Amino acid sequence: MPRTLLAAFTPKGPHPVTVGAGDLLPAFTAYDAVNKNEFLCTGKELLLIKNVHASAAKTVTLLTAADPQGRKNDITAYSIAAGATALFWFGSIVGWDSGGGKVWLDAEDNNIQFCVVRPSTL
Repeated sequence: MPRTLLAAFTPKGPHPVTVGAGDLLPAFTAYDAVNKNEFLCTGKELLLIKNVHASAAKTVTLLTAADPQGRKNDITAYSIAAGATALFWFGSIVGWDSGGGKVWLDAEDNNIQFCVVRPSTL
């Protein structure tokens, strides 16, 4: 079964003509515990990971793909405290592309929420 694709949020800036209500609020999506998640990666994304559980730490895994030298190094079972938010920058698609330019994400349960941030310029 295919993974659930996360849409990317493009923040306003650096000099927007207008800023409407809600334009500066990134949308978080709860982890799909049945199908798991993925997102299209250009190598310029920031991944916000939020644990919305009131009292328990939760884990997330960022799955890597073999780089040109055949190396992999998953970020496995990274613990995020209750109510905390973590941030990861994908500076390149190399070593992350699980096929079709997609990065695969796994989490302990749907208390983990993701927001893929893709600035229009860096």
